[in-house]
Formats: sequence, C-alpha cells, structure tokens
Amino acid sequence: MDIYIIIANIIVLCQLQADIQLIRKKKNSRRKTSSFNQVDIFLILFAIFLTAICLLLIIKSSLLNNIFNNEQINNNFELLKAKPKEIEVKIDNTKSETIKMLNNEKFLIKPPEIKKIKEELQEQEHKHLQNQKEVKLHFIKVTSEGHFLKQGVKRNIHYDKNILEKTLKALFNGPNEYELKNNFLSLIPINTQILNLSVNEGIAHINLSKEFYENSFGIEGIINQVKQIISTCLEIQGIKGITLNIENNPIILEDLNLNFSGVLDNTKLAKY
Repeated sequence: MDIYIIIANIIVLCQLQADIQLIRKKKNSRRKTSSFNQVDIFLILFAIFLTAICLLLIIKSSLLNNIFNNEQINNNFELLKAKPKEIEVKIDNTKSETIKMLNNEKFLIKPPEIKKIKEELQEQEHKHLQNQKEVKLHFIKVTSEGHFLKQGVKRNIHYDKNILEKTLKALFNGPNEYELKNNFLSLIPINTQILNLSVNEGIAHINLSKEFYENSFGIEGIINQVKQIISTCLEIQGIKGITLNIENNPIILEDLNLNFSGVLDNTKLAKY
C-alpha cells in the first residue's frame, strides 16, 4: 500500500517543478503575453489534473487499507472461534477439573476422571437419600406443677448402617433450638456414651457409660430417663424390646424398688 503514497509524492513534486518553471517563464518572457497565457492555462489545468490523481490514489490507498484490516480482523475472529476453549468445571467444593469445549459450545469433551467423579457423587447422593429416615424421639416436658410429661418429636435421621445408634445419639444430644423454645428437655445427661450396642432377634442390647446416673431429678429423673430410651427404641421398626445396662450392670435400685433388668418393653414400661 506504500507504493501509492510514493507515487502521489512524486506527482506532487512534478507539480511543484512545473509551477517553478511557470514562474521562471513569467520573468523571462514578459513580452509574449498571448503565448504565455496559453502555457499558463495549460500548466494550471495539468496541475489540477495531477492533484486529482493524487487525491484518488490517496483515497484508494485508504480504502484498500481498511479492506485489508477488516479481512485480518475476520481471520483472527475465525481463528478464535476455531480454537478450543478451556473451561473450569466444579464438581463440588473440593474437586475441580478443566475440560475442552467444542466450537459450537453445545458438547463437552469430558475426561474419564470427571465422568467417574460425577458418577460417584451421584451414587453417594442417592445413597444418602436412601439412608435417611424419619424417627420419633421422646423428650420430657416439665409442667408448672412439677410433673413429667412424655413428648414425642419427629426427626430426619441420616445413617450409614445402624439407625439405632444414630437415633440414640440424637436423643442423647437433646432437643434442638425450636424444641427448647417449646420447653422440651432430655433428662439423659448429654455426656452419656454408648459403650456397646447390638440387636438380636428384635431385642436391642444397650450398654451405656456411668454418666447416665448424673442427673439432678432423683428417682423420677432415672425413671424418665429409662422411659425416654425405651420409647424411642420401640419407635424403630423391628425392635420389640431392649436390655439396658450401665457399665455392664442392669439398673437395679432395690432400696427405691426399681428394677430395670431383663427385657424392657411397653408392658414393663407401664409399671412406672
């Protein structure tokens, strides 16, 4: 494109030289007015012609430059479209992978690792939904007269294999914030630990730590603690009764006429 600019400059120089010659002729031939006028008119017309050609060349050069630049921009745009994009796909909060996207951005090329991770997460989510069950926990509500009333609340329990263990732990952790506002409480000390737990032929065998006895409600507290555990366990399908031991010993308080040894069920519960 620079050749047109060079040509235009040459033409302008020629025009200037012609003007100089015209001036010289004016000085040297003042007598020949008629012929001078003819030459003068010719040179002026020639200069106008050269100027017009110069302008046309400049305009043409500018147009060609614009066309060339547009073609280059289009080519770069096509190259960008043809180049695969890399995007980041977050599978969850801990895993992230980079995958390539096709030109039309409708299909994803998924590496086998990402597909495997996604399938595992879907399987875990499905399993998590399967191992969720609504259970009923039995808490206590103390009236203004000091009486203990049994109150059942429903909870969704997530568990792996042993729903009984998860249910008992939820019971030992006590009421949630909403339940506390409704004056529900658990008489079972929150630091009570499950030492052993098994289920055999519909009977749940429960062995708890000695913290079970740490309550401030006396004999009534112990009775209602046992009631909480029995009632909650019997809500679970397949459990017909329980045996309850503290540090491998049954709950027997002879001086208080309490005997919670053997299998505890609704019949035994009705005596208290």
